[in-house]
Amino acid sequence: MILSIILALIINYFFGKVIHWIPYYLVVNAENSLKAKKQERKNFKFNHLNTKEKIIYTLLPDYYFALCYKVYIKNLNKECEFHSSGKCITDRDDICITEWDSIKIKVKYFIQFSNWLNVMITCIFGIITVLFWGYNGWIIDLGFYILIARVFSRFIEISFAFYKDVVRVDDKVFTESSGERNYIHRWRNSLILKSGRISLAIHSLIEVVILYSLVYYSISIYFFELNNDELIKLIGFKSEILTYLNFLFTSIAVTVMNFSYTNFPHIAWSIGHLSQVLLSMILIVLSLASYLGLNNNLSERDNDLYNRVQEKLKE
Repeated sequence: MILSIILALIINYFFGKVIHWIPYYLVVNAENSLKAKKQERKNFKFNHLNTKEKIIYTLLPDYYFALCYKVYIKNLNKECEFHSSGKCITDRDDICITEWDSIKIKVKYFIQFSNWLNVMITCIFGIITVLFWGYNGWIIDLGFYILIARVFSRFIEISFAFYKDVVRVDDKVFTESSGERNYIHRWRNSLILKSGRISLAIHSLIEVVILYSLVYYSISIYFFELNNDELIKLIGFKSEILTYLNFLFTSIAVTVMNFSYTNFPHIAWSIGHLSQVLLSMILIVLSLASYLGLNNNLSERDNDLYNRVQEKLKE
């Protein structure tokens, strides 16, 4: 059991690393990617992390790598051509406002690509789980622990990301060489519009539905240790796929309407149900409701930047 848990954490760490590294590599050019990889290897030393960072790095790889690669993207754009002359307008991190244009674009695509990869990985994991469920042995234990680690890691990342995006109101002050300060209210580190944020929330909802359907499906068999006859009496189906569909409908009901029409007298089921309700409230009640009422008007600078990006993509 202990070995399976350790292996599951390692595999989940690998998922978190790859899911965020691929978008990171795609949004920066090959030269900068290689330079960033050298910087990453040079700067990151596990022993230099404090206790809190070590826990996050081990148990929450999705949250950790999402933060790390955004920092790497920002570090690749710290200097502009006018930086040495002192003519550029910089923030307190000494990043020029024109370089922030590039950072915003790259972070936008990094977030969107990561979002899509998470949904794809979850769908693939779901298909494998349903098709190969029924086999006995350590591989089933390992699959269950990977699922739990994945759910826990994604729960934290989704909760923090969407909660902070809606609740936190950032600002940024840029200072000119003359000493004049320019204050920008409601500052965004990415160029994601209203429609893009709604799309991210919907994709995350789809991922949550699939992840928790697998949790309920696993709990019904793993904890209750039901044989086929007992499972048929409880669920009403002989097919593994139809059995999974029952829990998929349960997960949809919990996500969309925050209630469950199936209940097992086990604390594992209650914990899964409660965590899904909390996550659904963040995504629907807080995030989607806020995004639908979001003013889609951009600042003049961001509007010009967005139009330039769109024209570039059409070329």
